[in-house]
Amino acid sequence: AGYTYVLLEEAEAIVAAQEHVFLWPCDCRSLVGACRRPVHVCLRFENDRGLGWEISRERAVEILRRADKAGLMHTADLHEEPGASSSICNCCTDCCYPHLAAERLRAQDVWPIRRHVARIRMELCTACGRCARRCPFGAVVCGSDGRPTLDIALCRGCGLCATGCGAEAIDLRPLAEL
Repeated sequence: AGYTYVLLEEAEAIVAAQEHVFLWPCDCRSLVGACRRPVHVCLRFENDRGLGWEISRERAVEILRRADKAGLMHTADLHEEPGASSSICNCCTDCCYPHLAAERLRAQDVWPIRRHVARIRMELCTACGRCARRCPFGAVVCGSDGRPTLDIALCRGCGLCATGCGAEAIDLRPLAEL
């Protein structure tokens, strides 16, 4: 499938299926050097370059959750078989070269691959605005009353709005269901 946005629970399932997990410094944030987000959050399932160190699957899940809390999107190099991946990156739009390249080339609709879209259930929403603050693509905007609106065209389906919603008013639907 290629470089794809994955939800937190999908990333956790990918980690659970691995025999070995290696923690690597984020290539993008290491090169940029001025990002305020964590650098040691990328996971590989082989260590062919020798830059990572092996960690437990439990520690890897903790790192995924910490990355999510820090506002980093989970992306994976998915393969044809379900759950198979060689890596999980935890990306920001400020430093991530694939995101920056897609934006510059106006290729956001084709790469990274999006498979989900957010849905806000207004009956559960408390109008706290956290979803808008966590959305790295500006897809969620709060009105003067604090109520969010979602621009589906801008939503990349990364899930940060949903994992940040304490009221559980946001879920993600497969793009194929639209």
